Parts: sequence; structure tokens; C-alpha cells
Amino acid sequence: MEKIRTLRGFSQAELADYLKKTRQAISKIEKSDTKEEDKLIKIAEALGVSVEAIETFNE
Repeated sequence: MEKIRTLRGFSQAELADYLKKTRQAISKIEKSDTKEEDKLIKIAEALGVSVEAIETFNE
């Protein structure tokens, strides 16, 4: 997720502001091995990608 976020031009702080979360919350989500579906949907919408793209993206 971090790579997609940076490729889309978002910092953690910008994504956090958009989602009304803290930067620390975004960091925790990015570092987690599992991600809650409702959070993934909101993040995918913010980044303009599909949930599947986030789940299957390989650096």
C-alpha cells in the first residue's frame, strides 16, 4: 500500500487528512499484514485504485 500511495503522490499525512485519520494510523495500516476491508475500500477510493490493486500489488 505504501508504494501505491507514494506513486499516486500522497504522503501519509495527506492521506490521513483525506481519510480523517492520523498519520500514525496510516502508518499502522501500511505496516499491518492484514487490512480491514472497510479501511481498504476507503483508502482505495482516496488513491483512485481498486481494493484488488492494493491487495495484489508487488513492488
